[in-house]
Amino acid sequence: MYLSMNTNYYWDLPVVESIRKIAEAGFQYVELADLSQMIKNNISSKEIDKLSKTCADIGVSIEQVHGYWGEYLEEGSQKWNQRLNIFQQEIVLAHLLGIKVIVSHEMGYPKPDKGLYDAPSVKSYKEFIERNTRFFCSLLPYLEKTGVRIALENLIYPVCPTGEELMELLSSINSPFFGVCMDTAHLCVNKLNIVRFIKIVGKNLIATHISDSNNGNIDLHLFPVFGLHDNGWVDWHEVRDTLKQIGYEGIFNLEVPGQHYTTIQIRERKLKHEFGLLTDFLSGKL
Repeated sequence: MYLSMNTNYYWDLPVVESIRKIAEAGFQYVELADLSQMIKNNISSKEIDKLSKTCADIGVSIEQVHGYWGEYLEEGSQKWNQRLNIFQQEIVLAHLLGIKVIVSHEMGYPKPDKGLYDAPSVKSYKEFIERNTRFFCSLLPYLEKTGVRIALENLIYPVCPTGEELMELLSSINSPFFGVCMDTAHLCVNKLNIVRFIKIVGKNLIATHISDSNNGNIDLHLFPVFGLHDNGWVDWHEVRDTLKQIGYEGIFNLEVPGQHYTTIQIRERKLKHEFGLLTDFLSGKL
């Protein structure tokens, strides 16, 4: 298990500059916030090679990238087909950049006519599983050809908040090219036990979005606070130890958009501090 950082920490910088600053803090592994802008700008093979060379020169490996955000799409519609086409391009581009995993949200439920989402009925939940299975299975030829895998992320209720629901969807897809991305802040917002989630998904865990969020209704996505867990904060020692118990060997990847709202200079200082603290924490020194 090794420490990684999402490039969205420096959301206001070009991706190469973001990677450089993350490397300056000590990180050797990163998650790209997305590939959509590169695809939209028709990134050339020369630009791909330049990004790969820059990463190699500064000693950074891009381990995963965030993909589809899960907006509901009418099956067979133009938007459905367009998103599949973008996903296919993301898979190919990830492969060219040497990225092993694309993190993806599940496709959500149709938006209600008014008010909040109701609890899914048995019928709507079954349709949700079947619709997502068809959507993601259509990507299998691209995954099989490139070796890239998709990690499906636990989201905020009602979309796959639990390990059990993710495992049901993975069982329906039934492919080794799919696994789980654990988002700890989402589990906090849903008031779910992180350790229990880890044990349920087990070896299917292939990616992480690590952040703290005091149990409540706000998705904070902060650096691990190491607060008193009986006050609602995550017990990170228990999380770390459980990840080791299941044999997780992937990245402990920080996704902390809640830390964005300050100057670059402050973010630089914070990131260097967090790298030292979390390196010692993962090694067992803390």
